[in-house]
Amino acid sequence: MSQLGDIKLSTVIPPTIIKPPEEEDTVFDPITCGIRSSITVVSFGGSRQLEKLGAYALRADVRDPDDILIPCSMLCVSGDTYLCQFRPQIPGNHILNVKLGGHHISMSPLSFRVSSSNPVWTTKTEDGQDGNGNLVNPIGVVVDHRGDIYVTDRDQNNSRVVQYDPSLVYQSEFTLPFGDIYDIAVDRQGRLIISEHNNNTVHIYTNQGKEEGKIENRDLKKPCGVAVNRNDDVVVADSQVKCVFVFSQKKKLLQKIGVPGTEEKQLENPTFLAVEPDNFSTVYVSDTGNNKIVVYNRKGVYESQIAAGDLKRGKLSNPKGVARDRHSHVLVCDEMNQVMVFTHEGAFVACIDSGGDQLSNPHGIATTNDGHVVVADTGNKCVKKYRYL
Repeated sequence: MSQLGDIKLSTVIPPTIIKPPEEEDTVFDPITCGIRSSITVVSFGGSRQLEKLGAYALRADVRDPDDILIPCSMLCVSGDTYLCQFRPQIPGNHILNVKLGGHHISMSPLSFRVSSSNPVWTTKTEDGQDGNGNLVNPIGVVVDHRGDIYVTDRDQNNSRVVQYDPSLVYQSEFTLPFGDIYDIAVDRQGRLIISEHNNNTVHIYTNQGKEEGKIENRDLKKPCGVAVNRNDDVVVADSQVKCVFVFSQKKKLLQKIGVPGTEEKQLENPTFLAVEPDNFSTVYVSDTGNNKIVVYNRKGVYESQIAAGDLKRGKLSNPKGVARDRHSHVLVCDEMNQVMVFTHEGAFVACIDSGGDQLSNPHGIATTNDGHVVVADTGNKCVKKYRYL
């Protein structure tokens, strides 16, 4: 958690401050967009005086650069110490108001700055050099159960899968005998599921580059995004048929989800998709043509969509990669070169805008179990990893 600022004596008993970061026992971290943060408030009058004022006597609110209130809470960590907890949604100057007994404490309101969510790790790319993890046109990305990262990459002549460790250090790669590679997923056995966009085929490979099978079906036309549910069924988005196919482990077509169109429950250009990690009942489809994420249940019945908001707060513009984490978040990247974080109900949580190291035409994204999101930064020929929890 982050601590910030210095609000000195209150005019209301007991005297209360916001504890300066240099007095903290922990290292001070800047407050970052999308990351849960807190500001420490300490009373010098003792816990009994605060108790007399009541549990709700100490109040705080946080406003962002657009003067919009951010959800926050006051947590008592000891008799005289509180944490004002919040999660900034956008970067920029924010205002903290702290009141005790209905009155501002000294130096309240306090202005503080929220920084952009810059990547914690990035793959290194040297122009003109192949191999050793240098990417040309990264499209799909997936994270396996160990945290290793696999990326689909292609140029005019070759397609390949590149493996990195959790810190995006290059590990290995293998070349594929087909050209138009698109997305990638991993099943419970650690096998890689790879879509071939222009050949109606989904391939199954070991992580060492050995092909173990393929899904070929006459209904498939242009497979794009792929995912694997908890039952190890392969879920495929088809941008030409404008629907989602579900295949069993034995490559049998189990289900066809969605119908073409531009209406609320329809799909115009499905590209990427995600499946709820702990439940194979919910599928999230990135409908690039309709600027929304469409949500279907396990029976293929439309449930909801994610599409509302403004440019700063969840409005999607040609969304591509979509991911669903274990904390009920849905993450989406779009042509505005940002990653939006939503609740699974579609409420906007935060924007990862990478202000100091801008994304360029991001495509696939994947989440890790430790609160990071990995993004295929296609325009910058690299992969970036951000903290968002």
